Amino acid sequence: MMRVRGLCIVMLGLLFLLPLEVGAAVLEGQLQNKTPGGGAVRGVEVTLIRSQAGQEEKQTTTTDAEGGFRFADLSPGERYRIHLQYQGAAYDTEVTVPPEEEKSRIEIPVYDATDDPSLLRVKVHHLIVTPGEGSLLIREFLAIENTGDKAFIGTRPVDQGRRATLQFTLPQGVAERQYLAGLMECCVVPTESGFVDTMDVKPGIREIGFAYTVPFDAGQYTLVRSLDYPTETINVFVRDEVAARSPSLESKEVVQFQDRRYRHLAGKDLKAGTLVTVEIGGLPFRSGVFRYLALGAVSLFVLIGLAYSLIQRNRQQQSLSSLQEELQTQYDALIADLAGLDDAFEAGKIDPEEYRRLRAEKKGELLRLVASMKNLEEENAMDKKKKKQRGVKKTTPTPVTPWYSRRLVMLGIGGLFVLLIGGIFFLKSNALSEAKPPRIVVTPRSYDLGEIPRLGGKVSYVATVENRGEQPLTITRIRVS
Repeated sequence: MMRVRGLCIVMLGLLFLLPLEVGAAVLEGQLQNKTPGGGAVRGVEVTLIRSQAGQEEKQTTTTDAEGGFRFADLSPGERYRIHLQYQGAAYDTEVTVPPEEEKSRIEIPVYDATDDPSLLRVKVHHLIVTPGEGSLLIREFLAIENTGDKAFIGTRPVDQGRRATLQFTLPQGVAERQYLAGLMECCVVPTESGFVDTMDVKPGIREIGFAYTVPFDAGQYTLVRSLDYPTETINVFVRDEVAARSPSLESKEVVQFQDRRYRHLAGKDLKAGTLVTVEIGGLPFRSGVFRYLALGAVSLFVLIGLAYSLIQRNRQQQSLSSLQEELQTQYDALIADLAGLDDAFEAGKIDPEEYRRLRAEKKGELLRLVASMKNLEEENAMDKKKKKQRGVKKTTPTPVTPWYSRRLVMLGIGGLFVLLIGGIFFLKSNALSEAKPPRIVVTPRSYDLGEIPRLGGKVSYVATVENRGEQPLTITRIRVS
């Protein structure tokens, strides 16, 4: 009996020496109202959300008199999201329960709400303009600041009981809208003049990005953008293969982003409602006569059975072009993010440690993106080389259908008809243009004389021309035609 008792004591001792299994963790939190003299934070519903395998597990509790809350039976090492609404503003916080701790704490700042839009202003506003065939791609990036100590929840109601918090007035005729940084499809509501956002704006800086296209049907286009908020700094960047000037902005030195040069127009301290006008000339425009000739040529190709190969080739080129545009959009967005981050750091809006961390992340993303763009360019070059090689192989003479073939006669008549129609349009175009001012050709594109006097630049050749502008005429590299 004594031996059995001793054996039991030894076994119990060994059990105490075994490591204890890690139990469920506890998360305690505290709401802190950062608005001086702000309202109470008791009785606020707080939801803890865990996403796993496409499903969401939720726990809900209510804050106590001091704004505290507690969640138990959590899995150590798991990532959760805390969601709550306070005075109409939404707050979402990501939190990870440390695996080595059974209890962890978190503080969540909240603010009183306001519907006063005068607290909003734009610290920096970038517009990046890229010309394309028949349209301009415009990317906008804004750093919007709530200068107060309350969360702005909007004034004007929109659909489904939501309020418009930020509004953006876009140029007429916009298409292909894309919502980038700081915007979500679910929270954006299109309007006749642009769009509005319904997410609240908390004190501090919020970065916004979006893109769109505008069509043009001539060699020049006037971009008019109405500013919705007081703006400290605005920068317009236009690819330098076209001309750009603005009566409301100052012309700066040409800037370069990854082997691409942009004309730079800038302005400071602009009031809400200011119309920013940018006149863009030398756009890659094809007149109506050329469009008709192109359509006629495509029809001829369809009749002789070459349309399929042309369509396949165009699809491949469009796919590469679309991917390059997407990468360029991401690149421009990262450049703007870095610029906004630097501005926020210089303004003392972000602490040095957080600034270095965020800048390192953005820089890493930028390096990876540049590598992807380089790989795409190499693939594009290889594809062009293969196409060129295939073209060389196809130089073997092939039998030619006799000229008197009925099909060729029909095609010839159709081609002559297309050329005749194109010639009529061309003659009419020349007749209508007799009253226009004389033209000069500026490398690499040509512009009307009425545009040139306000461009400026280094003089390398002087021609006797009539200055119909309001400023002295200075022209770079011209020839008179």
